Amino acid sequence: MPHQMPDSTLSPHPANHAGDRPGTRPLDLQALYTPIVLSEPNRLVFPPPWIGHIPFAFWIIDALRPASLVELGTHSGNSYCAFLQAIAACGLSTSCYAVDTWEGDPHAGLYGDEVYEDLRAHHDAAYAGFSRLLRMTFDQALEYFPDASIDLLHIDGLHTYEAVGQDFRSWLPKMSGRGLVLFHDINVRERGFGVWQVWEEVSAAYPSFSFLHSNGLGVAYVGKPEAMPPALAWLFEAAGERDRNALVRRHFDRLGQGLVDRFWAQHRLKQIGDYTRHADALSAQVADREATVERLTGWVADRDADIGALQAHAAETDRQLHALAVETDRQLHLLMDRLGEREAQLAEAMAEAERQTAEARRQAAHARALQDELARQTHRLEAMEGSTSWRATAGLRWASARSRTAIVKARFIVGISRRALPMLLCQPESRHQTLESLRRDGLRPAWRRIIQQVQGGRTPCAAPAALDAPSFPEVARPIEIDHSVAVPFGHRPALATGPDGTPPTIAVVCHLFHENLAVEFRRYFLNIPVPADLFISTSDPFKKSVIEKAFSGWDRGTVDVRVTPNRGRDIAPKLLGFRDVYDRYDLVLHLHSKQSDHASVLANWRGQLLETLLGSPETVESIVGAFVQRPDLGMVGSQHFEPVRHWINWGNNFPYADRLMARLGLTLSETRVLDFPSGSMFWARSAALKPLLDLGLSYEDFAEERGQIDGTLAHAIERTYFHVCEAAGFGWIKVADPALFPDTPAIAPIDSPADLDRFIVEHGLKLTGSDLPAPRSVHPTPIAQPDPALIDRRSAKALGLDRAVAPATVAVGIVTYNNDEAAVRRIVESTRLALAEAGCPTDGRILVIDNGESSAATTAGDPAIHRLDSAGNIGFGAGHNRLMAAAFAAGADHYIAANPDGAFHPQAVLALLRMMQAQQDRALVEALQFPVEHPKPYDPFTFETPWLSGACLMIPRRAFEELGGFDETFFMYCEDVDLSWRARASGFVLCSCPTAIFLHEVTNRPRNPAVLRMIHESGMLLARKWGAPPAFQSWVAGELRGLGHPPPETQPEPVPADWRRCADFSHHFSFAKARW
Repeated sequence: MPHQMPDSTLSPHPANHAGDRPGTRPLDLQALYTPIVLSEPNRLVFPPPWIGHIPFAFWIIDALRPASLVELGTHSGNSYCAFLQAIAACGLSTSCYAVDTWEGDPHAGLYGDEVYEDLRAHHDAAYAGFSRLLRMTFDQALEYFPDASIDLLHIDGLHTYEAVGQDFRSWLPKMSGRGLVLFHDINVRERGFGVWQVWEEVSAAYPSFSFLHSNGLGVAYVGKPEAMPPALAWLFEAAGERDRNALVRRHFDRLGQGLVDRFWAQHRLKQIGDYTRHADALSAQVADREATVERLTGWVADRDADIGALQAHAAETDRQLHALAVETDRQLHLLMDRLGEREAQLAEAMAEAERQTAEARRQAAHARALQDELARQTHRLEAMEGSTSWRATAGLRWASARSRTAIVKARFIVGISRRALPMLLCQPESRHQTLESLRRDGLRPAWRRIIQQVQGGRTPCAAPAALDAPSFPEVARPIEIDHSVAVPFGHRPALATGPDGTPPTIAVVCHLFHENLAVEFRRYFLNIPVPADLFISTSDPFKKSVIEKAFSGWDRGTVDVRVTPNRGRDIAPKLLGFRDVYDRYDLVLHLHSKQSDHASVLANWRGQLLETLLGSPETVESIVGAFVQRPDLGMVGSQHFEPVRHWINWGNNFPYADRLMARLGLTLSETRVLDFPSGSMFWARSAALKPLLDLGLSYEDFAEERGQIDGTLAHAIERTYFHVCEAAGFGWIKVADPALFPDTPAIAPIDSPADLDRFIVEHGLKLTGSDLPAPRSVHPTPIAQPDPALIDRRSAKALGLDRAVAPATVAVGIVTYNNDEAAVRRIVESTRLALAEAGCPTDGRILVIDNGESSAATTAGDPAIHRLDSAGNIGFGAGHNRLMAAAFAAGADHYIAANPDGAFHPQAVLALLRMMQAQQDRALVEALQFPVEHPKPYDPFTFETPWLSGACLMIPRRAFEELGGFDETFFMYCEDVDLSWRARASGFVLCSCPTAIFLHEVTNRPRNPAVLRMIHESGMLLARKWGAPPAFQSWVAGELRGLGHPPPETQPEPVPADWRRCADFSHHFSFAKARW
């Protein structure tokens, strides 16, 4: 039987009949217009549907005044935080609990930890004294709540009829004698929502009230009638009268809609800012693509010249074979008909030309052979008449045209955005109209309106001062007297330090917080021309293991990797973590894995510092030679990275620096000229750092790491290194490679030892004493981007273009599965040509295994082919593992896994080999797929990428020996992702080589249910092996069920827990944030 409504004549507030409206009872007005419903919410976040019920949430807390509250399904916390805010405002002692897995569901969508972490940050700061977030399922939480203990229950979990009904039934015994249950989404009847069905049953059985706005909210009293609060009795009484019911609904609807409108207004304003920043990023990306297109255009011109030479050679061959044309006319026309159906490939034409010429010389006496030769030669001629370059150039022309269009569009967007943002910020009326247009018409019409405003001649006001960078006193040296030494020197300096002719002892002290950069640093350490011991710090044991593996086989000195506390940026680990090292060495080189993510212009700062201090053996020889020549030289730092020149000041660090230097007896001035090794990388004499080392600093003196970019002891020490050097009785200089500092004057060339002595006498820089120059008086104009020469040099070194390719043996493995003969011939012939272009032997270096029908007849008699007996359809990874084992057993240095439906560009193997050798074989390198590359991201300067595709992948012998090849648990798909993550965890860098092009046309393949099943089954195996979040596994299982299949039963051996940080399941099967 339904509960009986208690008779109530009491008002929740004293009666006041003033201002009554016709048809409205005074009691209704008194109940509705309570002060708390007009409170401003402290939290308004996505998703917005619950925002419309926040005024009622305030009202119900004031009306019920619960002793305990439980919410089932909290998500981002709009509802829960509204309850907590009202409880705090009412001064209640309510015990509150939010129950959720914070992994999402099919209705709310799946999400990662970022939602929970954002809620927790807001919640713990404001409500931790009376509220708890319980991260568990609703059923798991039941045991923690006694029966009859909950006054207010809010159900907002999975919205199916079954789930909501189960939630209500299982939690009903937990409700107290004055219990109230809220149901959200009672007015949603789509996408499998069934709350409305449960609400019909509940509202028929209990006193209730329903709101229809914001997806609907149901209010049901399940307690004892005699315990019902008067305000609730009034609410349920109003539900039975149409006019009063409408009044209550309209009242809370209007209050809630005001909050919803405010939320969307704030959101749209944030979107405008996001679009502006995105436009800036697009502009930089377009500029980079423009440069790439220019380089590729040059390459195409070179290819065209080669083709011209080949055409001349073909014409000569045609003249020699013309006498046989009549006899082979029928065969020629048949072949031309077939050729018209196929795309001509430049690599195949070149290979055919070479083979035809050799065949003509060897078998001129045999008429049948000449007929075949003529047919093949005609094939080549027909292909060349159809195109003046390889078909790849069509893609390049397309990319060039698209790039030019994108440039125009991006520049237009950037220009409009930069003018529109200040206008919207400082003109309230314009901002209001724009936001109204966004709400009413959508993004595109609103954007058109902004363009019209900007182009209509309205003059935007200046941006608010809050948007400007903080201002600090100018203390940097004027640029015209900011002298530095050019490196490398124009002469070979002496490196001997004594009569025995030995060079100074060197310790490299390097903090690698970003362990994935270990291979990059190893490459730079090879430029030190004398023995040097490496002392590397990092923040946890897993990173230590990765770094040690990356430096395995290092034979130029000892390698000591230590785990240090993650405090004090890179400064504390280098000074404190290796305090025992400095006294044993003459010179130290301070480095760290600098990644300045707070500003995109700083992306190349690390590269500039490494190039200036370690860019070549000659550069290092010059710096070490300067220390040998000048015993009074204590430190050598890099000239300031040009994009940070305008930031050379004390920042918020002067108080820390002043206190620290006072302990050394130095007095600092906040207005006196300042200089320091910005970026905290430099060469130093150990004795020059002794005053700082002897201060007895501890890790507790440094702030805990929270991503600070200023205002810490570590940043203060960075700004006092040259002061410390002078306190120790030494001088210091800065060095610069003129090619990398085009906007920096006063760089002095050093062509003899006397030039260095003269420089120090005439231009030696100091920070202490009386004879100091005045700081610059004019703030320099910021430099938006580093010089292209730096970017080109970094890219060239990452690609290995700065060095000769060492002789190597490369094997290419092909696993076929019922591929047609033309595809097999194409991959074999393109492989042969690419190996030859790389200077690699070809005989027996193309390894083939058939997982399906035999392709032996297609390649019979080819000396380049080495076949393995088929073991049946054993899978992609298992097939390549057998080929790899055979290749390395036969002496190969590198193995390339190549898909049988692709083709190599003639220069592809050479490009892969060059990049692999640049990484000292501590890498896996993939080719760029053509005509459509993979959308996963890669670093535009180092070309590092989160994982590698197995379509065309170079694997060095060392990786096969350490990793064991592909995991054969994966029959097909995801084995390349698994291998990539294992490689990263083992100290290998993952590189995408943009100069190695591999034809792989996969964009138009039809959806195949069998293939989709394999993809998702492999995805489930990958998730189990790498500990994917339950939400990802649940999603994959749902996809498989949608295809009519259960999840696979196989349970792969899980990887070590620390390795899981290499995996990324937050982007589904992209396994990384895609570029498009």
